[in-house]
Amino acid sequence: MSIDKAANKAATNRLKSHPVKEVKTVGYKAGVSSLVRFLSDKVDLRALETHELEWLSELSGPVSQDMSQLADMVEGIGCLVMNDDDSGHFQTQGDIGRLLFTISNSISICAETLEISGEAYSTLQLKQGKGA
Repeated sequence: MSIDKAANKAATNRLKSHPVKEVKTVGYKAGVSSLVRFLSDKVDLRALETHELEWLSELSGPVSQDMSQLADMVEGIGCLVMNDDDSGHFQTQGDIGRLLFTISNSISICAETLEISGEAYSTLQLKQGKGA
């Protein structure tokens, strides 16, 4: 089963008790990172005010902190799994799959945000006549 199919199946299973209207948007996968990209694709960065571009370009700091925290969390989980003597942690394929999909989603959100932050920084530099 492909990662996309497995992710969609896992999301479908989680949402069975919470029906949602299906939205078809060509070119975007379901998820927060896709929402971030979808919304950023709708915004012309050149039309933003300087203070808005500055705010977007400064997002790299908090995202870097998020990535550092994620790395620490994954390392802790690695230690937990390595030292697990059948205590029940991550014993099923579903447990591991959910964990990996969550980590993947967090990384995707950070990557999209960093990309947008970089685009905003470049636009800000051009707007201020400093080149990119």
